[in-house]
Amino acid sequence: MFHADMGRPSPTNLLASFLVLAPLLASATAEAQVNLSLFHPVAVNSGPDAHANLALSIFQSRIGELDGIAIHPLVSEVAGSASFFQVTGAFALVRGTSSGIQLTGGVASVYEDMKGLQLSGIGNFVGGDMRGIQLAGIVNAPRGDMRGVQAAGFVNMNGGETRGIQISSVANVSEGPVRGLQVAAGINLAQDTMRGLQIGLGNMAGSIDGTQIGFYNVASHASGLQLGVVNYAGTHEGIPFGVLNLSPKSGTVEAVLYGSTLSAANAGVRTTVNGWQSTFAGGYGDLEGDISTAGFVTWAYGYRIGAGGTWSLGFDIGWSHVMPEKSEDPLENDRLHPVLTARLLPEVRLSDSISLFAGPGVATILDEYSMHAASRTEVMGVAGLAVRP
Repeated sequence: MFHADMGRPSPTNLLASFLVLAPLLASATAEAQVNLSLFHPVAVNSGPDAHANLALSIFQSRIGELDGIAIHPLVSEVAGSASFFQVTGAFALVRGTSSGIQLTGGVASVYEDMKGLQLSGIGNFVGGDMRGIQLAGIVNAPRGDMRGVQAAGFVNMNGGETRGIQISSVANVSEGPVRGLQVAAGINLAQDTMRGLQIGLGNMAGSIDGTQIGFYNVASHASGLQLGVVNYAGTHEGIPFGVLNLSPKSGTVEAVLYGSTLSAANAGVRTTVNGWQSTFAGGYGDLEGDISTAGFVTWAYGYRIGAGGTWSLGFDIGWSHVMPEKSEDPLENDRLHPVLTARLLPEVRLSDSISLFAGPGVATILDEYSMHAASRTEVMGVAGLAVRP
């Protein structure tokens, strides 16, 4: 009697057929250097030095050298060098050098240098230098130098010098110098020198000759631009643009107390690096608004000519957030609103720790946070003192 499943090969029949045909295939493919493998050592050529131009497997492949195309659904291993094109489902291992294209669903590992494209679902690991493009779902990690482009879902970690582009969602790390671009939603770290651009939540470099853009930026030495809320450099030869700019060897930190015709009393901190000056303060008492009982948060940034001398002249532009007390009178403006200021402040230093400043300015007062808010501009005066710890 004929059964419908009699024509379907079973796994047992497939295995038996492979074992019977393997010796014939070994002879027929000797010149073409084709290696077929079920799993090691069940293969056309199971020798440790087997060279292949075409390597195919069902479960696992192990050959000595690849110079051509390799396709493996699960695991592949090359004891020597591999070149041209590899596709592996779960894990690909090359104990020598690799060049060309290496596509892996899971993890790809090259013990020595890699040149070309590595694309993996989980991670790419290179024991030597990497030249080309690395793309990974989680991690790229060459131990040597990196030249090219890295993009990872979690982290790029380079043990040597990096030249090119690093992009990740969490962190980029280079133990050696970096020349190029680091972009991360989290942290960028160049343990040695950084020449180029870092963009991330936090940026750190041994020294930076270029630009850092982030919530906080840190470097032992900076020459270029630091753009962030908090900027730190042991020594600074560039421009720090932020709310708090700190440099033990190139800057100062001072407490400021001042009053103005806009806000009656204010206290805060002033940081100055290479003449670039940032003042962050809180205040109370609105002298220009409908409601005098109002709080202020102010940030002003500018440049001081002659900073550190007996006489100096500063200019800054600023922004104040005004918080009036609520009023029952509908004619009084009790809405949150901004004020834009520009100030010119001559300053005289009385001692190493105390200086006095006073000068004119202008303030543009908006009635509310709105593109269509009414505004008015008033002349203002400012006077106060700065105290250096």
